[in-house]
Amino acid sequence: MILRTKQRSQSNLVLAVGNWYQQDDAIALVLLERLRPHLGRQVALQATEEAGLTLLDFLVGFRNVILLDAIIREGEEGEIVELQLDDFQVHAMAAWHQMGIPEVLQMGKELRLPMPRNIFLLGIT
Repeated sequence: MILRTKQRSQSNLVLAVGNWYQQDDAIALVLLERLRPHLGRQVALQATEEAGLTLLDFLVGFRNVILLDAIIREGEEGEIVELQLDDFQVHAMAAWHQMGIPEVLQMGKELRLPMPRNIFLLGIT
């Protein structure tokens, strides 16, 4: 992991997390590609198949982040649901790659890294 602590050229990031090879888990990646022509250079757009602590590298230095990810939840397929950090359970991990978003954000704060002020979590069913 290479932490990018320099000032970002853009203060806003849309980060899509998913896996191209696990069917429905690619929905956030697909959505990001469809948004790309409409958002242009207004925001930084990043897709990743990474998970856990490696997500910290993507978040450092941005002021505002929209995080897109597939979720399993009751509702219509393809529905976009705004989630809160409180919706996630914080629990002990067996490995760094098992860290969830709350743990990643907490780690960044404890390391005194320039973390986003605002994070919007959008889950796609």
